[in-house]
Amino acid sequence: MSKLAPLHREYASWGDLLAQVRREEAYTVDPERRSSRREGREKFTRTSSWEEALGLAENGWQEGEARVKSISQRIETAVLPGIEREDVNFDVEGMGFDIARFVEGEPEHWLRIEETTLDAHHKHVRVVYNCSASAGVKSEVIEARGAAAAALIEALEYAGVRVELVVVWAVSGRYFEGPRGAPLVMQTIRVKPYDQPLDLARIAFACAHPSMLRRIGFALTEQLPSAYLEQVGPDAAYGYPAAAPHDEGDIYLGEAMYGNVQWTSPDAAVAWVKDAIRAQGVTVE
Repeated sequence: MSKLAPLHREYASWGDLLAQVRREEAYTVDPERRSSRREGREKFTRTSSWEEALGLAENGWQEGEARVKSISQRIETAVLPGIEREDVNFDVEGMGFDIARFVEGEPEHWLRIEETTLDAHHKHVRVVYNCSASAGVKSEVIEARGAAAAALIEALEYAGVRVELVVVWAVSGRYFEGPRGAPLVMQTIRVKPYDQPLDLARIAFACAHPSMLRRIGFALTEQLPSAYLEQVGPDAAYGYPAAAPHDEGDIYLGEAMYGNVQWTSPDAAVAWVKDAIRAQGVTVE
C-alpha cells in the first residue's frame, strides 16, 4: 500500500457542515454499509435514525441543552461565582450618571463600574474541541465531557470573553505510516465564530451528543476517497482517535480514549474547567 498523505477538510460554518452531509452524490460508501444510517443503536448514538440525528443537528439539541446544563451544573456552580468581570450598575452615587434616568427623576441614576480581573489581551479565546472517541467510550462519558466544554464556553462568555468554538474529528488508520498518534484524516467545523451569540442548544449537540461523532462524523467519513476508507472506513472501525494539532487554539480538549478517566469524574471535569479559565487570566475562587 502506498503511503497516504494526511487529509484535512475544513467547514467554515455549521451550515456548510449540514449542506455537506446532505450531498448524496458526495458519498463513496454504499448506503447499506453506512453506519451513519444504521437504525437503532440508541445506546451507542443516542438517536434511533439518521433523520433524528440530522434534525437535532439542524435545530439544536433542545432537550440536551437542559440535560447538558444539568450535567454541568456542578461545574458552573464551582466556576461562575468566582469569575469577576466589569459590570455597569446604577446607584445613588458614582463616577458618572445616566441622563435619561436623571430626567425621569430616578434616584439611582449614577453609574458605578465594578472592577474586573480579566486581562484586556484575553478578550478572544479560540476553543478547539476534539470530539473523537473510541467505540468503547460510553455515551454518558461523551455527554459529560461535552458538558464540561459547554460550561467552559458559557463561563468565558459570561466573563466578557468572546469565544470561537472549533470542533475537530481526527483519526489515524490501522495502516497509517505517519508519526504515532498523528491523524491521517482530520475534519474541522467552526461551530461558533467570535461574533456569534452563544447558542447552547447547538453547542450541546456539537460537543456532547454522541451522534455528532457516531452519525454526523461517520457520514463525513463515508464521503472520503476509497484509499482513505481502507484505513478509516466502515471495515476499519472508522479509525482510531488521534490528537489534533492544537497550536492554533488557546484551549484544546483532546480525544477520548477508552480507559482514560479524565472525563468520567465530575471532580476531574471541574478541576479542568477551573484550570482552563485561570489560564485565560480570569480569577476563579
